[in-house]
Amino acid sequence: MVIDEGKGYKVKGEVYSVASEVLAEMDRLERISEPDGYRKVTIQVLCIESGELLKAYAYGKPIDQLKNADIRKKLAGEYLLEHSELYRSRN
Repeated sequence: MVIDEGKGYKVKGEVYSVASEVLAEMDRLERISEPDGYRKVTIQVLCIESGELLKAYAYGKPIDQLKNADIRKKLAGEYLLEHSELYRSRN
C-alpha cells in the first residue's frame, strides 16, 4: 500500500484478528521503527458480508520512500496471495 493522503482507490482484501504478540511480530517484519520501513496506519474497511465498518491496521510506504523503488506488481482492485508471495524479508 502506498500512503498518499487523499489519493488511491478501493482494494478488496481480507481482515484478520491476531493476538498482540503476532501484531508485534508483524511490526518487526514490516520494520515499522526503521527509517525506510513500512508505516502502520489505521484504516476503515467495509465488510462486504455484513455492511459493517471496521477499523483495521494496514502497512504501507509513504510516497516519498518510493521514488526509486522496484515496484514488481500493481494491484488491480484485489490483494491476492500472489502479491504477498512477492514479499521478501531483509533479515
